[in-house]
Amino acid sequence: MKRIFYVVFLNLLSTFANAQAIVSLNPPFANASNSVTITYNADQGNAQLANLPAGTVVYAHMGITVNGQNWQYVVGNWGTVDSRTAMTRIGNSNQYTLSLNPTIRDWFQTNNNSAQQIPVNASLSKLCLVFRNADGSLEGKTSTDGDIFIDLSTSAFDAAITSHPQTSLLVNNNQNYQFTGQSSAPSILEFTLDDVSVANQTNATTLNYAVNTSTLSGGFHTLVFSANNGAGIVRDTLYITKYTGTAIAALPSNAQEGITYTDENTAYLQLRAPFKEFIYVLGDFNNWTYRPEHQMKKSPDGQYFWISIPNLDPNREYRFQYHIDSEGLRVADPYCTKILDPWNDPWISEEKYPNLIDYPNGITEGIVGVLQTRPTAYQWDNSYAYTKPAKEDLVVYELLVRDFTEERTFASVIEKLPYLADLGINAIELMPVAEFDGNESWGYAPNFCSAVDKYYGPTNELKRLVDSCHARGIAVLSDVVFNHAWGQSPLTKMYFNPDAGQYGEPTTQNPWLNPQARHAFNVGYDFNHESQATKYFVKKTLKYWIDEFKIDGFRFDLSKGFTQTFTGSDVGAWGNYDQSRRVILEDYAASIRQTDPSSLIIFEHFGAWDEEIVYANNGIMLWAYGGNQYNEATMGWLSGNSQNLYATTPQNRGWNNYGLLSFMESHDEERMMFRNITYGNNVSGHNTRELNTALARMGAAAAFYLPLPGPRMIWQFGERGYELSIFDCLNGTSSEDCKTGAKPPRWEDFENPQRKALYDVYRKLNYLKTTQPSLRNLGHFMDVGGYEKVVRFTAPELNVVIVGNFDVVGQEMNPGFPFGGVWYDYLNDDSLDVGNPGNAFNYGPGEYHVYIDRRIVPPATTYVQEPSSVTTSLENEDVIAFPNPMLDRVTIRANRTLNANDLITISDLSGRIVLTTTGTGSKEFTFSSENLESGIYLYRIAAGNSVFSGKLIKP
Repeated sequence: MKRIFYVVFLNLLSTFANAQAIVSLNPPFANASNSVTITYNADQGNAQLANLPAGTVVYAHMGITVNGQNWQYVVGNWGTVDSRTAMTRIGNSNQYTLSLNPTIRDWFQTNNNSAQQIPVNASLSKLCLVFRNADGSLEGKTSTDGDIFIDLSTSAFDAAITSHPQTSLLVNNNQNYQFTGQSSAPSILEFTLDDVSVANQTNATTLNYAVNTSTLSGGFHTLVFSANNGAGIVRDTLYITKYTGTAIAALPSNAQEGITYTDENTAYLQLRAPFKEFIYVLGDFNNWTYRPEHQMKKSPDGQYFWISIPNLDPNREYRFQYHIDSEGLRVADPYCTKILDPWNDPWISEEKYPNLIDYPNGITEGIVGVLQTRPTAYQWDNSYAYTKPAKEDLVVYELLVRDFTEERTFASVIEKLPYLADLGINAIELMPVAEFDGNESWGYAPNFCSAVDKYYGPTNELKRLVDSCHARGIAVLSDVVFNHAWGQSPLTKMYFNPDAGQYGEPTTQNPWLNPQARHAFNVGYDFNHESQATKYFVKKTLKYWIDEFKIDGFRFDLSKGFTQTFTGSDVGAWGNYDQSRRVILEDYAASIRQTDPSSLIIFEHFGAWDEEIVYANNGIMLWAYGGNQYNEATMGWLSGNSQNLYATTPQNRGWNNYGLLSFMESHDEERMMFRNITYGNNVSGHNTRELNTALARMGAAAAFYLPLPGPRMIWQFGERGYELSIFDCLNGTSSEDCKTGAKPPRWEDFENPQRKALYDVYRKLNYLKTTQPSLRNLGHFMDVGGYEKVVRFTAPELNVVIVGNFDVVGQEMNPGFPFGGVWYDYLNDDSLDVGNPGNAFNYGPGEYHVYIDRRIVPPATTYVQEPSSVTTSLENEDVIAFPNPMLDRVTIRANRTLNANDLITISDLSGRIVLTTTGTGSKEFTFSSENLESGIYLYRIAAGNSVFSGKLIKP
């Protein structure tokens, strides 16, 4: 049994001989029934707590592994002075101790935060540790900022090589090493090297063996320590590999970067790694040992390392990493299609991702790749015919899986596809679903661009989502992030200086990334798109998504950043025409079309029109934001913005194409409905801040938005008038920090008649747009210069007149019908005899109509909100609120504990939510009512399968 300590991997070849464990135990073979003293070496690992001023206290944050589950029965309140885990410093050294008495089990039993009882028969196998200063601003972790895990003994008699707790050691020539073996009781001790005895001692608990590596031949050696106490023998093995150089060999024919499965039993690996000396592949296939047969060969030009791994079981997933050079950097392959993340995977439930392979805790650090020569194939449905929607007819629905359903999975999105199909959209644009930093995120912190983020479910569930969309005629577009990489990406880690700049910087040797960003508004680490390494990476990744997932196209995040022209913080200069950037982007578009000529390509560019028109003429769509213009109209204000509703139309730019993907809302902007109810015009009889009035005016905006020529986009739940601010937090507060934070999907909104009515307006407009070619006419008439707005389409097959009064008072308007007679009020399924085409009509505030010259009836809605599985109770013994009427602070008390899965909301009578939070493990929830206006409020608690609600009064 190899006792597991995390050790420092930096300067591997020169310092392993004297490497100390970050944490050591006394006695070294303590089990849960022993007392133990923990010694923390603060200058090891990430060394954040090294060399602290005298008097500074270091605290341990501790848990224990119970029946295989890490971090159980936690002891320590983070960020506070906590006497339970205060450590004792040894003089002025970097060593700190803490004793767990009378036994490890008793100490956790007495001190754990929850005061829960540890089952008597539970197996306690590891200590889980992180160290900190008082406020938690400094953390003592592993060298890659991982948690520290220490094995506890589970045997009556134990022995190990304690000087080198790792299972495999990589050495250079002429290095001195001393190995120490220990046993838990006096025994006959022996070291053997390659089956030859090299040291022994009787009736001892410690044995040392020293060796100079110049006496070792190159290659693989086995050092075994054994302890015989008369009743049995315990052995511990350390594999030693002596590095003597790297073989140079030409790349195989048809070689490509990443992982290639040459047959069902063989994986070919190729890593671009110029300036590196050697690389070993470590993984389950070699028990994470440095095997000479798993040292990668180097190509003659020094650019690549490569190897074939044979004899793999096609039904098994293998975890693996690259070990690079003497620094001991370990990374996963940049093209991995599945990774294991030690920091974020533990928070992914079995329901989200069933049977996820375990992370190799105690064996390695950092993100680990997974390979399998024959993964479970997805069976595509071939029973339907699918054709991508035409670009000019696109109605795109931007969707964030995290916030679209409570379950936050691909599978739950599939369950809601009938809702989207009924809405009449014909494409969904998934915000990034490739592996990103963290779990709950917008996805713009990419780490592995070919791996599906497991927080949303298994890879085949994404394929099932695409398949299910295609069966309904809905295209699937993927938001991809190639402006920057994040810190855990191998492309960053392989060539990185952590001491440069504010957050570290890529080195000048980095084949993919710039040391400093070339433009403003950059986040993460900036890609160099003029590098051939980057071009290869982007093209290969995009091809993979098309081939593997049948993705219909891509939205490129921050495409304006794909430049090597340095503009610093000058945003204006950054947006100017850039020929080098144009070459890069058009090259990517051409590469995509080589794989799928009909692929839909979208740039989030927001640059100069003379550059954007080039892309538009190339068939690419450009994001075009019109929210400010439309929002001023919905709020009932008139300015230059609200007069310019056509600002995002191609004809406004003089373009004779459909190159603008226009939108009123996206994930980046404040919700229009929030602005309506916060800043809207308020006059007697027509208050645009009132919920139902604001919802109706959103319908008017949709009537002047969706039918216009060219592709359109809806940000999720805009069709229901979602009004939570982009800055709202789940706890009911508002903060810039919550901009990218989770927002509740509020599917119950669909049961609100006014919100359902807005959905129906969107549904009918989408049907008209996607079925009537006359609405493609770029030469349509627009008169939108004032509060009274008119749009007219004239064509032999269909004439359309859209009229709306965006004022807060009634107006007489002349729609300018091209001819008299009967016109059909499309949205209301009614008709109007207009008489003389020059006649004027009276329109109330916010009133709007879509008139057509022949009757078109959209399909009836078929989506039905699934019946709620909850039951409602208003009994006082279940929930009480006091004081009521409210004072400055109000408490809501339930008859059950409210946990983090229980949602508490408070809203006014218009339906506007004024507070949203979750339970905190208590039966009570207390909030401040100081900022609430006088009136009646409703509280609602969704707890498990029950909903509790009631009324509150603010005098």
